Amino acid sequence: MTDTTTRYNFNAFAAECREISRANGFDNPQSISETEKTATKLILIIDEVCEALHEVRKTGDVDAFGEELADVIIRTADLSHDLGIDLDSIIERKMQKNRGRGFRHGAKF
Repeated sequence: MTDTTTRYNFNAFAAECREISRANGFDNPQSISETEKTATKLILIIDEVCEALHEVRKTGDVDAFGEELADVIIRTADLSHDLGIDLDSIIERKMQKNRGRGFRHGAKF
């Protein structure tokens, strides 16, 4: 796309994720640095990925797996909102970049 509008609405979704997270008491203390807040949120994203892996390997429960994937997306959106990242623009650019990549990005496997 060449204009500044995108077909996505991740920024609104991210703002809602942040609002719900704060309302549910998931805000880092003001006493820790921004780097520590970001690192903590990245670890929570990793934790959700691990929970999804558990569902695949141990239970095979597709609904529970889907719920864990949703948690990964929600936590990622929450972090992006905290950092002021414009997900709509970045995802649009990344999708455009991915469209232009070769098969398996040129890997031989």
